[in-house]
Amino acid sequence: MRIALVDDDKNFAEEMRAFAQKYGKETGKPMEIVYFPDGLSFLERYRPGFDLVFLDIEMPYMSGLDVAKRLREKDEVVALIFTTNLSQYAINGYEVNAIDYVVKPLSYYIFQSKIAKAEKHCEKYAEYDFCVSTRGGIERLQTSSIYYIEVMNHSIFIHSQKGIVEMTGSLTKVENELKDHSFTRCNYCYLVNLRYVEGVYDGFVKIAGESLPISRSRKKGFLEELLSYRGNL
Repeated sequence: MRIALVDDDKNFAEEMRAFAQKYGKETGKPMEIVYFPDGLSFLERYRPGFDLVFLDIEMPYMSGLDVAKRLREKDEVVALIFTTNLSQYAINGYEVNAIDYVVKPLSYYIFQSKIAKAEKHCEKYAEYDFCVSTRGGIERLQTSSIYYIEVMNHSIFIHSQKGIVEMTGSLTKVENELKDHSFTRCNYCYLVNLRYVEGVYDGFVKIAGESLPISRSRKKGFLEELLSYRGNL
């Protein structure tokens, strides 16, 4: 696991390094911590490839929340955990999809629990190559590029960052293949990637700028899946 630690408290940084080394020895999972003393240096040097970012809320030059907003422009999925001395600041983390927060000082037990949560987050966003049978042959799409999948007039259409791809087969078969990769049905016709859900309102789910209807029979299950995915259950 590659961890970025953004904090102006060097003593805290050393403590976190010690925790990471201990965790790595106990579990056999190598861990690397890259330290940044402030948000500006972090943003200037940031490249996607980190699994987790520990980000202090109160720092000089730029607050942790402002840093997080800029981070999300570069990387939408990296796990983000705020560190703070005052827990009331952590509520702002929902604005930038932070998965959690920790209040200093930090114990090794708490460190372990946060790393475990980050690992689950990484598993949730792991890429999966979806092989699509089209009339022209086989096309491979990564699940992160797919917004939703639609069945219409016995044909299946994949709405993705590459455009719309028509495939052969059944939506039920596709659903079974993708159910462990954050896809779920909102009604008979649509299988949506929960990663791209922008909101739910008036019986519709908004995804990639489109409003798709949620059927009454699937509403409860769909909302439970969405809340679980967002980490609220």
